[in-house]
Amino acid sequence: MEQFKVFLKEEDLKAEVFRKINKKSNSQANIKELPCEETINTMAEFLSIFESFITENKKIKHSFDSLLRKKFIDHVDSFEFLDPFAAEFKYSRGKIDFTGRKDEKKFIQSILTCIEEIAVELGIKSQIKPFYKNRAGAFLGLAGKYGLFFPFE
Repeated sequence: MEQFKVFLKEEDLKAEVFRKINKKSNSQANIKELPCEETINTMAEFLSIFESFITENKKIKHSFDSLLRKKFIDHVDSFEFLDPFAAEFKYSRGKIDFTGRKDEKKFIQSILTCIEEIAVELGIKSQIKPFYKNRAGAFLGLAGKYGLFFPFE
C-alpha cells in the first residue's frame, strides 16, 4: 500500500475558513427576525379578548389555557414554535412572550388559525364577533397586511 502525503497550502486553508464563515453568516442572515413588539401586543390583545369571552361564558366548561394549549399541540407540525415544550411561545394574562424566530406572517397566521378553530369547535364563532368590533380595524389591518383572513369580521 502506498502512503499519500497531503500538503495543504496556507492559502487553501484560508479560503476554506472564509467559505465556512461566509456560509454561516449567510445562513444566519436568512433567519427571520422576531415579530415586532407592536404585532406581538396586537395579537396578545386578540387572544385576551377571546380569553375574556371564554372565561365569562358559563356554558364553556373548559379553561381558555387548556383549549389553547391543546390547539397549539394540534398545530405543532405547521407551527413548530407553538410547541409548549419548546417554550418559544407563551401566553398568560393578556401578554405574549415570544422568543421564536419566525416572520410576522407565520406568527399571526398561527394565532388566527388556532383561535378560529377553537371558536368553530365550540360553536361560538358568530357569538364572538361583536367582542372584536371595537378593535376589528387593527386586527383586520394586521391580517390584511400579509394577505391573511381575519376570522371575526
